[in-house]
Amino acid sequence: MPDPATGLDPVKSAPATAGADSHTTVAVPALGIDAAVLADGPLGVVSLTLDERDRSTLIPSGTAIAATWSAEIARELGLLLGGEARERGIDVLLGPNLGVPRNPFSGRAFEMYSEEVLLTGRLAAAMIGGIQAQGVAASPKHLVANDTETGRRAMNSAVSTPVLRETYLVPFEFAAKRGARAMMTAYNRLNGVPCVANPRLVDVVKREWGWDGVLTSDWFGIEDGPASANAGVDLEMPGPARHFGSFLAGAVERGEVTPERLEDMIRRIRALSSWLRRRQEARSADADAVLVKAATMATTLLKNDQAVLPVVPGMTRKIAVIGPLARRLTLQGGTFGRVAPARDPADLVTALAGRCQGTSTEIAWAQGIPVREHRPLASVRPRTPSGERGVLVTYEPAGEAAREEVRTAASFVWFHRIPRYGSTRTEGRVRVRAVVEAPATGRYEFGVAGTGQLRLEIDGREVVTRPAPAPADVMGVVARSEPERAWVDLEAGDEVVLAATADFEASHVQALSLTVLTPQDSREAALGSAMRLVEDSDLAVVIVGDDESTSRESADLAASGVGEDQEALIGELTRTGKPVVVVVNASRAVDMPWADDAGAVLMSWYGGEAAAEALAGIIVGAEEPGGRLPVTIAVRDQDHAGWGQELDTDLTLDYDRSEPVGHAHFEATGTAPRFGFGHGLGYGRVTVDSVTIEQGARPGSVGVTVRSRNDGTRATSEVFQVYVRRAHQPWTRLAEFARVHLEAGETGITRLTLPVRAFAGWFDAGGAWVIDDGALYEVLVGRSSVDMLGHGYVRWDEPRTISTAADPDEIPQK
Repeated sequence: MPDPATGLDPVKSAPATAGADSHTTVAVPALGIDAAVLADGPLGVVSLTLDERDRSTLIPSGTAIAATWSAEIARELGLLLGGEARERGIDVLLGPNLGVPRNPFSGRAFEMYSEEVLLTGRLAAAMIGGIQAQGVAASPKHLVANDTETGRRAMNSAVSTPVLRETYLVPFEFAAKRGARAMMTAYNRLNGVPCVANPRLVDVVKREWGWDGVLTSDWFGIEDGPASANAGVDLEMPGPARHFGSFLAGAVERGEVTPERLEDMIRRIRALSSWLRRRQEARSADADAVLVKAATMATTLLKNDQAVLPVVPGMTRKIAVIGPLARRLTLQGGTFGRVAPARDPADLVTALAGRCQGTSTEIAWAQGIPVREHRPLASVRPRTPSGERGVLVTYEPAGEAAREEVRTAASFVWFHRIPRYGSTRTEGRVRVRAVVEAPATGRYEFGVAGTGQLRLEIDGREVVTRPAPAPADVMGVVARSEPERAWVDLEAGDEVVLAATADFEASHVQALSLTVLTPQDSREAALGSAMRLVEDSDLAVVIVGDDESTSRESADLAASGVGEDQEALIGELTRTGKPVVVVVNASRAVDMPWADDAGAVLMSWYGGEAAAEALAGIIVGAEEPGGRLPVTIAVRDQDHAGWGQELDTDLTLDYDRSEPVGHAHFEATGTAPRFGFGHGLGYGRVTVDSVTIEQGARPGSVGVTVRSRNDGTRATSEVFQVYVRRAHQPWTRLAEFARVHLEAGETGITRLTLPVRAFAGWFDAGGAWVIDDGALYEVLVGRSSVDMLGHGYVRWDEPRTISTAADPDEIPQK
């Protein structure tokens, strides 16, 4: 029966509060609610079925976007994602990831933006604006303090209110106040209460910030339906319902959830549906141009001794390109939200050769080190038993006839439903068969991983058996899954028949994958080949960094370096006496003990589909690297905030023990970083003539003016950064920034006005942002957090309280 106060019939309305399946919501036409399709989207529009044949544009990672320091580029990438989502029938994109990378050890640091929340907030808001301008809702995630993958389903983030307000909530505040239509809660607990059932947290977002969007659970995040509904969560995902939907209707009828709360949930879901119906035709974007521009602006030149870069084609005889990653750059981390790139990404060797084509410069490659990690079986171009390209997958649900299909990949993850099989909760079997022809003589290591009981056969001989894993964080088990391995010695041209079998038990997710490690030279032989090539070359470009097993969902890192093999390779190459350019292909802060010995160091992050083209253009000087560090690079891992800090026995991580984080931690402890936050070089020379800091006539108005000129012979740019701190405080925080572009010989004037919140702190007792009466602040202007150009002091003559509803970028008005 309809509730007399709200007029809603819980039985008829509550189904709208839960998903229909893994990515679709329930339509209730009588209430004006259409079904909506949700897709993961931090790095691109992820296939709803995680099918490798369903390809979409792979954009730069969150850290790479932050390295551009450009809201314009973030918006362009958002427009690209939003337009592609519209074309694919997606209504809501799950992203961006607004976690704060407190240190480089988080497994998902590559998805996050910056240690400085102002930079994260502005760029993420621009990304959200671009997505939503195409009529697709963005759902930033994961609310809140969700930067640790270890024990993520049960861990407790203990964060004091001032730290929570001044740091971890700020990116979500930008997103909410700039109009994000949805938002996703995190798995972890916050101060002992699950984020998905935390009324104090949701009260900040909805009541204080005035946000009217739809708050969703992370997938399978809800454990207590009434608690989550009463806390303010509006939508349970995925479906079918486990706690909301018809279960919520029952909770309303039993008095566990009020009719008014259900009415609010329906109102928000209906408003989103109405907004989606009003959208206009999507605007097209030149994806190639946007991707190259973004990757170029993200690439960060950290060091360039004796102007090793750029290299002029035709004036250098031979360039040695070293490292396995030169043939296959890492472009994304190991998450469920993996994107099958729309374009086959170029490798750096090919891209550099293209840039030098028609000149006398030769490009040559050597691997330098053996590869130790397995790669997908598709990397050796398998065939089905009948000779088709790909693998033969046979689906055998219990009690039903077998069904087959040919797939190009041999790594699969299925949520809820398996094509040609049925529900993942149906017991049964999936088999993958493939024929592999050995491209070279040597030892081949094959692997199998996944859920269920696994078997691997090679030429009919069973070589691997593994029982089904114990029930746990199944999604985490899949993401962390290491293959069970077996090896066989083959001659070039030999063929082997592989058969992997998974016997599935009921679960909401299933997985099966085949992997391979091809024959590798010994460490000594691989290094010897690289050394001979470098000694015969004028310059070496060595690419080091992460592979997709290094940075991944559900697992954190023990150290931030690139590993013993890659560090040793750099050391040997720098001892040749030849100039060495080190390109770091990792989307996090990286330990660089070898940096002093390198001639130049470039951070390429995870640069998206156009990463190789952008890098090649930068190396030969066709483009200037535009990036500035969005994170701090330490001299050693121990210098980072939170180093060595682990979960307590009750799975609690005390955030306050490691505050402040990022460059502020280095300043607070008096520790010099290797490369400071905001650091980055160009190919030009910008000279600063003057820095002026003025306190204006308007209350709280503080302006900065920088006069600069380009003394070089080519166009260049600089990012001027303004930092603020209380006069008695050792650490600063980013208050404002602006990029200036100058042609050769040009003079520029850059004017910045600081947001009033730059001077405020959270006053917990009063529940507001407060600037104290007579407070003295130092304003510093620099090229980075450690390279200052000028400073001054401002004093507030009267106290000021700033509304929690105000925009964090609010400028004092007349």
